[in-house]
Amino acid sequence: MRAWRNVVLAKILILCMSMALMAGCEKKEKLPETGSETVETTREQKEPLEPERHSPYEGNTNYFYDQLSKEQKVFFNVLKKQAEAFYWGTEEPTIRVLPVGSTLHYPYGTCVSWEETTQGYFGNLELGTLSVLEAENVAQIFYHSCPKYFFFSGMLVEEDGKYCMELLDGFTSREMIDSYRDKIEAKTEEWMKVIENCGNDLEKEEAILQLIYDNVEYDASRRINFLRHGITGGIGGALVDGVATDHGYAKTFQYLCNAAGLDSLFVWATSQSYHAWNMVNLYDEWYCIDVSWLDVYKMESPADRCYNKSYDTFKDQDSVGLQMLNGKYMQYGVQTPKCLQDEVKDGPKLYSVDGEDGLYAIKHGVLMEYKGESSDVVIPAKAMEVDLLLFTGEREISSFSVEEGSEYLCAEDGVLFDADKKILMRYPNAGASEYTVPEGTKMIAKVAFMNCAKLESLHLPASLTEIHIGAFAGCESLKDVYFEGTQDQWEAIENYDSYLQYNCTIHFQ
Repeated sequence: MRAWRNVVLAKILILCMSMALMAGCEKKEKLPETGSETVETTREQKEPLEPERHSPYEGNTNYFYDQLSKEQKVFFNVLKKQAEAFYWGTEEPTIRVLPVGSTLHYPYGTCVSWEETTQGYFGNLELGTLSVLEAENVAQIFYHSCPKYFFFSGMLVEEDGKYCMELLDGFTSREMIDSYRDKIEAKTEEWMKVIENCGNDLEKEEAILQLIYDNVEYDASRRINFLRHGITGGIGGALVDGVATDHGYAKTFQYLCNAAGLDSLFVWATSQSYHAWNMVNLYDEWYCIDVSWLDVYKMESPADRCYNKSYDTFKDQDSVGLQMLNGKYMQYGVQTPKCLQDEVKDGPKLYSVDGEDGLYAIKHGVLMEYKGESSDVVIPAKAMEVDLLLFTGEREISSFSVEEGSEYLCAEDGVLFDADKKILMRYPNAGASEYTVPEGTKMIAKVAFMNCAKLESLHLPASLTEIHIGAFAGCESLKDVYFEGTQDQWEAIENYDSYLQYNCTIHFQ
């Protein structure tokens, strides 16, 4: 009996000691897993971290996350938990005003502010085993990987020994952040209905580009500071306000691609402009694409070097400005993928067709070669687009026609249009000296009338809203343009070619 009593007393003693130890320690709880690592956090941290709502489309990528160490993944997941909680939560951002002369931290160094600066931040981060520099590197990887968190600048803020996540310039209140979030969620679902209707990866990518081009304008004012981003530097500017910098374009493309199942990376290049662009995975190969340049500089053809190209071809556009910060990525502990192909492999067969007897070649959906000798050019039905520079040289062309069955292009009175006749793509350089652009035409494409030296007068419809720069280069005989609308309508036309402004008389209705 005594032995039994001793065992009971021993158990009671152990239990009391355990309770005392627990009382003297801060309680920790495990949060649900994010990625492949479990995040440990205190009870104080956990309480606001259980949002009741969830996004149907995340738009984030795990490409860089998968390369992180275990300790880095833990901190990455803490960032994600707190960003997700702030995305859906009620926590008000903390705002502080930094006086002139304050040191501002950026991914590529520090600088001293020349004006009073407002800074917002949120969260309460524990760095764990990471140094401050290591934590800042992980924060940058998080910023590159998670465009959904439109309010995060990518930087950490230290305040009274506590580390927080800095807000993108412009987000100063809970009400404002909630408004942007709800509009982004609604716009995402609306656009994803269009994207998910597409039959293959290339069509999804094309739909994403078209949605961006149709709904987003480039922020010509850019940033007051090249390194300090405002709202137009993220998906909020593009999806809510319809205005974005190159960073906003790249973030939005990344966000929509990842939501649609096409892994995409946001890439921040070097050079004084700190330009941003993307990499995208199509059919298990990575390609470079610059969404803002394709839009801003009206690079319409997928054959352009900005569109789904190898890194070597891509960087030829600007050998200094587009050098990727591979060294910086390696400092973060990750590397970007190799982009080796200049043509999408294993995509729809439509994208690569050789005509009989070598008369033409279609690559990636674009008519890239045309060797017909007749002055009447017949565009093959399988061509989705045309490299218009094929028909701007000295060779005289009297008319264009399109093979029956084309879903993409058409011709009217010998002039080449898109299928909807909204875009005038090319006028024959040996065409008539006077031409009337059909009513309903919205756009005159880049090089549409280039080197049409015989053209003397042109009638333009009031429906016209855009004339690309370079459309009338080399039209040395063109002197009179008759516009069917008012002068105000004419002045509202986007990017209208400077040749018309300085060399022609514009006649209004």
